[in-house]
Amino acid sequence: MLGRITITQKLSAGFGIVILIIALLVAVTWRSFSATEESSKWNIHTYKVMDLMQDAKLSLINIETGMRGFLLAGRDDFLDPTVSGKQSFDQNLAELKRLTSDNPRQQQRLEELRKFYTDWITADVDGMIALRRTNPSEGVMTARVAEARGKAKMDRMRQILNEAQADEDKLLADRQQAFIDQQSTALKTLLIGGALAALIGITVAIALSASIKRRLTQAIQVASAIAAGRLDGTIDAGKQDEIGSLLTALSDMQTQLHQMILGIKSGAQQLLETSSSVAAASSQLAVAARDQSQSAGSMAAAVEELTVSISHVASNATEAHGISTDSGKQSVEGGNVLKRTLVSVEEIASTVQSSAADANELGRSIGEISTIVNVIKSIADQTNLLALNAAIEAARAGEHGPGFAVVADEVRQLAQRTASATHEIGQMIGKVQGSTQRVVQQMAVGLEQANSGLTLAQSAGDVIELIGEGSNRIVSAVDQISAALQQQSAASQDVARSVETIAQMAQTNSDAVDQVSRNASSIKELANSLELQVARFKV
Repeated sequence: MLGRITITQKLSAGFGIVILIIALLVAVTWRSFSATEESSKWNIHTYKVMDLMQDAKLSLINIETGMRGFLLAGRDDFLDPTVSGKQSFDQNLAELKRLTSDNPRQQQRLEELRKFYTDWITADVDGMIALRRTNPSEGVMTARVAEARGKAKMDRMRQILNEAQADEDKLLADRQQAFIDQQSTALKTLLIGGALAALIGITVAIALSASIKRRLTQAIQVASAIAAGRLDGTIDAGKQDEIGSLLTALSDMQTQLHQMILGIKSGAQQLLETSSSVAAASSQLAVAARDQSQSAGSMAAAVEELTVSISHVASNATEAHGISTDSGKQSVEGGNVLKRTLVSVEEIASTVQSSAADANELGRSIGEISTIVNVIKSIADQTNLLALNAAIEAARAGEHGPGFAVVADEVRQLAQRTASATHEIGQMIGKVQGSTQRVVQQMAVGLEQANSGLTLAQSAGDVIELIGEGSNRIVSAVDQISAALQQQSAASQDVARSVETIAQMAQTNSDAVDQVSRNASSIKELANSLELQVARFKV
């Protein structure tokens, strides 16, 4: 049964008893302190009651002193102690009744004191003062004082107050003795309880420490054996406490380590074989990776040269695109100029044709004028013949003949001038006809040339349109070539970057393969070391 109790339960039980004892000691101490505090309160209460009783005595003395002074001197200022004494006594008596309300005997004494005090004040104090006021004779006063009625009452009141003070003193003594008894009991309880708690604590500590030390030593020995590589031992857990759980865990750990070491031995052998294969493959892979890195570098250089060439071609294509665009623009402008020239040539041809028609019409009109001139010339010749005949007839006429001869002479002269003018006009018309014929011939030639020029201009316009269309096609083709070259340049740059990346990756792979090769060698060395380390375990 005790073997199933855990260390925690043992410690809890042992220290629980100690804590319980300490709690009891604290309770006893607290009860003692509470009783001490309560006793102190009642002692303060008692001292206050005794002070009030003493004040009451003093008040009675003051009343009596003032009364005697007044009886002797007859002056009212001697009554001041009496007046203040009455007030003080009334207050003290009321406070005493309140403070001793839990004490019937004291209440009875205070009630008796009040009766004697009232009778004493009424009959003796106030009576003597009144008698002194009404009959100030010394003999009367002496006789009244000699009766000693007031003295007997005064002595009884003092006796009552002394008895009350004696009871309060007895209460103080009883409380002091009770306090001393409680202090002694508390001290004994603390000493005995402390010694018992210390004894139990020491006993539990020694017993538990011995048990724990013995079993911890066993656990340490087991752990040391496992640490030394001895995994073939047997571990007895013993009691089912925390150390038993620790030993059980160590036993399980030893079993697991035993199996793990067997697995590690097998794995170390396989790792050694695998690392040897990996090292050989890594060496071959390192050579291939270096070759790949060199090839990638060469390819990167070639792609870089190709990129530069494509950039030059793209630049030339861009320049050709500009020239083709300018040529297209110039051909378009030449076509527009030729079109305007064609329109002008057509207008010139039309004008020349119209002028030729006008020249022909002028030739016909000149021919008609020439006919008319010939008719006029014929008429002039006939008129000249008629004038000549008239002159001949005038010469025959006789006396009327001279006048008629004059007219005939004038007609003849007019006919001659007309013939001369007609001859000149005929010459002029001949010249004009010759010029007109030459103009017509030249206009015919010009018209033919204009028609030829028009035909050539139309042919040139068609050719320029074809050139413009060809230029547009060339510009479009150059645009496509330029775009293709730009795409090819961008693609070649991407390829260059990719090839450069591949070269870097190839270099990285080469470095990584070298590192893998070195790691494989390290793994091989580690496998050998692991096999040596595992060999130190006994399984």
